[in-house]
Amino acid sequence: MQLQPFAGRVPVFVGDDVTDEPAIAWANAHGGRGLHVGRDFAGAAAAVRAWLVTSLAQLAGHPAGD
Repeated sequence: MQLQPFAGRVPVFVGDDVTDEPAIAWANAHGGRGLHVGRDFAGAAAAVRAWLVTSLAQLAGHPAGD
């Protein structure tokens, strides 16, 4: 996260099993978002996609779907 192209950006990691737990914890510990599909999205891939669309729209400064 200190080197380009990652410097100055926020880490985001979405995982779905026990082997993803260290990356989820790392993203959270470094000011980003570490999310688990089962815990944070009730296991639904569609919910992950919807969260991504909404999050990206907010970053771009307009409502999702615009």
